[in-house]
Amino acid sequence: MNLNTFTEKAQEALLGSQELASELHHPQIEPEHLLTVLAEQPAGVVPEVLRKMAADPAAVARGARAALASQPQAHGGSAPALSPRLGAVIDTARREAERLKDEFVSTEHLLLGLAAETGRTAAARVLAEHGVTKDRVFEALASVRGSQRVTDQHPEGKYQALERRTTRSSSASLASARRPSSKAWRSASCAATCRRD
Repeated sequence: MNLNTFTEKAQEALLGSQELASELHHPQIEPEHLLTVLAEQPAGVVPEVLRKMAADPAAVARGARAALASQPQAHGGSAPALSPRLGAVIDTARREAERLKDEFVSTEHLLLGLAAETGRTAAARVLAEHGVTKDRVFEALASVRGSQRVTDQHPEGKYQALERRTTRSSSASLASARRPSSKAWRSASCAATCRRD
């Protein structure tokens, strides 16, 4: 796996998954390790995407950690290897990045790969329990990233700037929607004056 094709945050998540698997003495790095790390990633896109879907990132991480507690352990030996399931999640993430015409695989692509995992896997169950589906991830991504593409290894700063701009724009629109037009204001003012006379 060429980590240079991943954004910095995606690289951190994959390496964090490996570290978590090592800490827990798991022989393989599973999708549940990745889900835990993505949901807990400080200043990451995934926690924001989860919040947009009304899913609590901390609860998602707790669910994934609980699923990891039942994984077999192996003491001693080599570093944990990538499981076939996680390999499939990463392949799906790459395809999603290509489909979205992104130049790098980012954390949101990894989340899409996890959400696309079907069957009765623990990661799929945790996501389903919190209402996280592939379609809902796409909807939430549209509001977090807009039409931005992942063209470098640091796209998160662009998303945050977009989010601030969108929030300011929405606030201004909301304020203007609450403020009556000058014509409506004059009409209401005139009606009040006419009643007094």
